[in-house]
Amino acid sequence: IHSIVSILPDPSIDLLNINGTRGKFATMIDRDNEQLFNHLGITNTTSSTEILIKGLNAQHSSLAGYVYHYTHLENAASILRDHAIKCRNNLSSNDFKDSAAKNVILTTRHEVKDYVRFYFRTLTPTQYCNENLGLPNLSNRYGNQPICPIPIIFRIDLTAILSIENIQWKVSLGNMASSQTEFNNTLNVVKKFDFQGIFSDVHTERGKYSSQHEFLIKSQLNFDQLKQENITIIYQDENARYSLEHMISHTYPSYIDTSFFYGCNSRIIIDSTNSDNVINVYIKNVNPSTVYGHLILQLFGKNENRTIQGKLSASFQRGNISTVYSIEQLSFIANMNDIQYAIYYEYENQVWLIHTNSSQTHFIPPT
Repeated sequence: IHSIVSILPDPSIDLLNINGTRGKFATMIDRDNEQLFNHLGITNTTSSTEILIKGLNAQHSSLAGYVYHYTHLENAASILRDHAIKCRNNLSSNDFKDSAAKNVILTTRHEVKDYVRFYFRTLTPTQYCNENLGLPNLSNRYGNQPICPIPIIFRIDLTAILSIENIQWKVSLGNMASSQTEFNNTLNVVKKFDFQGIFSDVHTERGKYSSQHEFLIKSQLNFDQLKQENITIIYQDENARYSLEHMISHTYPSYIDTSFFYGCNSRIIIDSTNSDNVINVYIKNVNPSTVYGHLILQLFGKNENRTIQGKLSASFQRGNISTVYSIEQLSFIANMNDIQYAIYYEYENQVWLIHTNSSQTHFIPPT
């Protein structure tokens, strides 16, 4: 398991600059790949698929052999409901929770949005920027504050994907947010892929560049074309697992592993360790100068003895639905068998689900 110190990038390396080009490292990558291909016995008749799989597996990283799709809790539930990960252009704007930097997406090539995007690893620069409540003070640069409050990772077996008949895939030589990034599945492109750098430390310039190589699938990845054991769901904590499994049932392998996450940004904590069945919700703030959004609690059902405490700013009753707004912290009793609850985070005109014990999780405006 990584220590926080070992995975935090060097502040002197600008992780937010996605315009690093292959040219800076081309000589080094070509030299390394020539040695790698000779060692693996790769020739001019070896297919792109075989080169990609062999080249990645030769790195002896625990991350090798898979691709990773990182997304917010509600999007993860939609993926399980649809049995598919869909490209951005095929998503319903009403349900999709967008963790992207606004200005980056606006300038991303339209054709890129026709592909489902994966990384070959976790702990990428993008994840560093938007994990949980994100790095502070990015709005001026990006037009919004990129966040992914409850990140969930889908880890999918790469060989299984490439075995799907007529699958349309490509790899990128860098971050697809850059208009300069080359992507294809031709021998020419795959042979320029930075196999040795893909799992490198993002403290380094080469690691920053190569960690952002992407795997792309046209339109969508249909889970029905894979075996269940090909897909694994990885959680940051037990609360994320609890929420997703109450939102939708599934039988995919899953586990909690904090080493797949940075864990260094501000985040919303759900503390249910109290013996009195009290759930305490608060923002763990590592950036005191940052202004955060509102916590929202919705309770569904009849109960005359609800106890809700904290820094409450507003309260509404609509039929059997109680809605309470809080600035930083709230707590409530969760041992009510007839009560379902959902906790949300409202920020920059978007409402994100944080935690729930219900399958009905759409936020219901109180007025």
